Amino acid sequence: MNPLFSIGVTTYNRNDLLKECLNSILRQQFEDFEVIVGNDYTQQAISADILGIYDPRIRIVNYPENIGPVANANTLLALSRGKYFTLLADDDMHTAHYLQVMHNSLLKYDYPLCIFSSFTSDIDIANSVSVKDVGEISESVIFTGRQFLTRYLSRDLKTIGCYGVFEMTYLRGVGGISQLGDCRSMYAEMPLVILSGLLEKVVFLRQPLVFFRSHPGSLCNTSTDVEAYMSSQKALFRKCIPIFNRKEISDDFQKNMFFLLKWCIQDVATVMRRSGSICFSAATQYIIFSKQIIE
Repeated sequence: MNPLFSIGVTTYNRNDLLKECLNSILRQQFEDFEVIVGNDYTQQAISADILGIYDPRIRIVNYPENIGPVANANTLLALSRGKYFTLLADDDMHTAHYLQVMHNSLLKYDYPLCIFSSFTSDIDIANSVSVKDVGEISESVIFTGRQFLTRYLSRDLKTIGCYGVFEMTYLRGVGGISQLGDCRSMYAEMPLVILSGLLEKVVFLRQPLVFFRSHPGSLCNTSTDVEAYMSSQKALFRKCIPIFNRKEISDDFQKNMFFLLKWCIQDVATVMRRSGSICFSAATQYIIFSKQIIE
């Protein structure tokens, strides 16, 4: 019998973090799941013996060549057998009640196509979600897709595109994770949230059910690659503009474009500050790009 949840875990040469990630999944109170680990580090194959983790629900795929994080995620999606899919990077963790809350919410809201959850970078907060919270689901909210999208783009709601569960047929139908730009795809999961704006209902769990590990090696803390951000943002807008123009949400077109552009400008400004210098040619190109979006 196929499981209710498939959990795809992408990994690259971080076995210690991967062990913590997998153990956070194996601590789940809800047990009807499978885990598929995609190892993109070709210099060392991963096995149960290497990790010291033995559980028949875990499958490990060692790729013969590096396929990159987006292709890794979509390969795991293709290999999954569950009714719902969720994605987790090897440096993040699920709180102990993640799947139970997701299951309860699926029942409560008649199996929606997607449920998103909030997250935290504070491990103490992540560990503080109680059994009472699981039973009551007191912090869950149901939106129309249109409402949810605007609240998300304005950053009133805190989530990341892969921090949730998606009905498998729906997720495969929208193409899974997106490759955006010519370099590393900096916003690969974001279109999943954007596309949810077209749905009749979206459930959001305000409880921080995912631990987003902020560490010195994480891309969000270290990247100074302005070009990668610009390339990804251009591709992101090319993907989002037709969605924003769909009749379900077209009345919010200008508002959604404003919020997305503001988000992107803030990200580029952060990367430029982090680099300690400004490449004037890149800055000029970005100003031209922003002007084209506004026009």
